[in-house]
Amino acid sequence: MNFIITGGLIVFDQGITSKGSQLDIDKLSWNVVCGIPIKESLKRFLRPIIYV
Repeated sequence: MNFIITGGLIVFDQGITSKGSQLDIDKLSWNVVCGIPIKESLKRFLRPIIYV
């Protein structure tokens, strides 16, 4: 029996946030919920967006 899944939601933790993983997930065109490590460069990027 074969199934064709045309969409979905991927939930993962910050352990697989590599560029390769992100590119593979992007090819699926699915929605994603994930945790990401908060590094200093990310804090600088997000601060103006979050604290508006």
